Amino acid sequence: MSVNTVSNNTSIDNKIDDFYENLTEDVCVLPLLNKHIRTTRIRVQIELKHRLRKLVEAEHNIAMSNHILQNTKKDLNKVYQVYQDVLSMTKQKALLHTNSACNSTSIETNKEES
Repeated sequence: MSVNTVSNNTSIDNKIDDFYENLTEDVCVLPLLNKHIRTTRIRVQIELKHRLRKLVEAEHNIAMSNHILQNTKKDLNKVYQVYQDVLSMTKQKALLHTNSACNSTSIETNKEES
């Protein structure tokens, strides 16, 4: 190296001194960091329990709603079947009434022609 060249390298002794100095600071901060981590974990666990409880409640409500909807569907199907039966009977009565009216008219017409 020439005399005019400036070196950017620091000595290994300086780096070792920095390492030990930072290590000492880390050891002092570590209990505070552990307390913060524990506090954060507890908060997260409480929040997760709260959210899980809400999800379980929502699942229960969905199951109950599904049960109600299934029963309502069965009841509506029964009502529709009764409606179809009544409609069928009404059509049959109307057809019988129409046939009997036609028959009575044709009988009367035959009597008049005779």
